[in-house]
Amino acid sequence: MTRTGERAALVSAGLMVLSIAASSAMGSRSGLLVFSGLMPFQMLALIQSCVVYLRLRLERMAFEEARDLAGQAPTADSRLFDETSGGDLPLTLSRTRHQVEGIVPFIAPVLAILTATWAWTLYRDLVWTARESSFDLPAMALLAGQGFVLFLLHRYLLGLAGEPSLRWLRGPGVMTGVTAYGSVAAALACLAHHVGLVQADAWIGMTLVVLLVVHTVELVWNSLLSIYSPHRDTQKATSYETKLGAWLIHPSEWTKPLSESVDYQFGFSISRTWFARFLRRALLPFAGFQILVIYALSSMAIIGPNDVGIKERFGKPVQPDPLLMSGFHWKWPWPFEAVRRVPARMALLTHLGVDVDDTLLRPPQILWTVPHFPGEDLFVTASLSHKGSSAVPINLISLHLPLEFSITNALDYAYRYANPNQVLRDTAYRILTRELSSRDIGEWLSSHRTEIADIIHRELQAECNRLALGVKIDFIGLQGLHPPIQVADAFQSVVGALEEKEAAILEARAYTNRILPLATADATARVSLAEAYRDRRTKLSEAEVAQFHNRKRAADTAPDVYRARLAMEALHAGLIGNRLVLLATPSASSEVLWLNLEDDPFTSVFEMVPLEPEGINP
Repeated sequence: MTRTGERAALVSAGLMVLSIAASSAMGSRSGLLVFSGLMPFQMLALIQSCVVYLRLRLERMAFEEARDLAGQAPTADSRLFDETSGGDLPLTLSRTRHQVEGIVPFIAPVLAILTATWAWTLYRDLVWTARESSFDLPAMALLAGQGFVLFLLHRYLLGLAGEPSLRWLRGPGVMTGVTAYGSVAAALACLAHHVGLVQADAWIGMTLVVLLVVHTVELVWNSLLSIYSPHRDTQKATSYETKLGAWLIHPSEWTKPLSESVDYQFGFSISRTWFARFLRRALLPFAGFQILVIYALSSMAIIGPNDVGIKERFGKPVQPDPLLMSGFHWKWPWPFEAVRRVPARMALLTHLGVDVDDTLLRPPQILWTVPHFPGEDLFVTASLSHKGSSAVPINLISLHLPLEFSITNALDYAYRYANPNQVLRDTAYRILTRELSSRDIGEWLSSHRTEIADIIHRELQAECNRLALGVKIDFIGLQGLHPPIQVADAFQSVVGALEEKEAAILEARAYTNRILPLATADATARVSLAEAYRDRRTKLSEAEVAQFHNRKRAADTAPDVYRARLAMEALHAGLIGNRLVLLATPSASSEVLWLNLEDDPFTSVFEMVPLEPEGINP
């Protein structure tokens, strides 16, 4: 089962949220009553879109769960309950879906209560009288645009509802159509209000409230039928859908069954009477008017902010200026003129060498032995290091080359080549293959990859200019370079050995750089000490020689004086630091002198008094 219905319901809900926000803002600003009358239908379309989205999503997930469970062989130890327990397995999407489907029939009564309360509140609180407003033209523009968008959405949802598996989209499709027609009627009321018919706002607003009351009655009736119907099927419950709304926006919904019923009751073909022909004549112009309006809408082209449009007339660009910038533009209706959109105001990205799948999560760290992407191309690169040996002179490598480019000439990009993106990819592959075949694999796996990417960038840009492709290469990156997965283990072993060799070389260099300065410093210190010792000994020897010559001259000049001088110097040197005691005694004296030459440990105070010389009176 596809997700088309889910996406359609989700888009419908998103557009309804935007429509409700815009209508609420404009209604409070302008004070027009049509916005209050239109708001309940927008809310009903939003609620139905959300309900259908939930039902379709649960149905798809339950189908996928059942398919997965059907593909697994049950074992005795893998089942929580045996098959005899009965009922669905707990905690499964299938059981959740059945529970939700059991709640669906009660949505119609809840909506009936909500719409009845809303209708009563509007009728009671709003003042349904004419009022002035200065925002009638902006309100008309908003309502007309809203009606157009919702009409397209309504037709799309009903087209999808034609599929049996997407039958539930009919409910929000019909309600979206009712809202679209109501928006158009409200826009006409704003226009009438602007030209002076101020009562039109109150008339259309009251009409919308009356339609809300009628829909409330229909919801109550559908609820009673769904509850008391003997053939009620909760899996197909759509009691919240509006049959009256379908009849209102599609008269063929009731004219054909009605004519068949009347033919059966009266026994003749009443559908061929003048009244039936009148209805067909009346309905045919109405349908033709719808077709004409839709065809006229093909005269309007909307260019997005990231695109540049090229106006074509019968398949050729309109001269002299076929380019259309972002915004609204008018053209002849199809098939006279068409607009080709070129994404010329955004950065485009393509990937070379790999198949990128954005839905898959990539681990933060990827090894060579693990595939980087679901699909990886193998490129042949040179093996220049094995030149002259018996080894194979080529290697295989895988890489990821993200290529970002922008369109500089929309005409060249759109018309020179049928598939310019493929031309760009083929050109990039050719240049990349040429560079790979001329360089060693070590250059690609080392720090040279930035230089190689710059070379590829320049060559690819020059080739694009030569081909007049109309693009500018913004960025080229070399990422995810690794050997093939099959030989990654052996390649890692070789790389590990080379790294160990390089580590040993670097360690030896570090030891050399650490020891050599120390040895050099020690040698320099020893040489300096030897030179200092040599200089000291030389100077001392020279000084001794000079001293000897000076003494010799002095001895030759005055020998007696020199000898006396030497004796005095020797006596002086010997007496330095020694105590000298001189005694003057007669030579014939027989006295015995006793001298205490010990140093006094402490000198008394009395001994510090100076002695008076003998023979001097004080």
